[in-house]
Amino acid sequence: MYFNEFFSSKYFSFQARHTFNKVKLAYKIKPKISVVSRFAFGSMDQPENHLNFTYNTLEKGFFESGIEMNQIYQGFGLTGFFRYGPYAFSKIEDNISIKISYVLDLGF
Repeated sequence: MYFNEFFSSKYFSFQARHTFNKVKLAYKIKPKISVVSRFAFGSMDQPENHLNFTYNTLEKGFFESGIEMNQIYQGFGLTGFFRYGPYAFSKIEDNISIKISYVLDLGF
């Protein structure tokens, strides 16, 4: 989801994540692999008060799922997500996001 892509006065979001045990890919490379799925629904009260500003609400639902490989090397990792559903873009490559992640382990 892009920054400020959706506006809602009321919304509900849910995220489900399953993290597997560390997998040894190579010497000293043992990432934590997670499968993540997110969705959100929302609505805007009194949309007539928001004139001259075009925006989307989450009434149809926003959906994305992906894989996270965290702590590949010194806390850094890679995540990849795919956006689908009614707010998906027409070109497939616009629905894919790949990011660098960082997990700060405080030892708790």
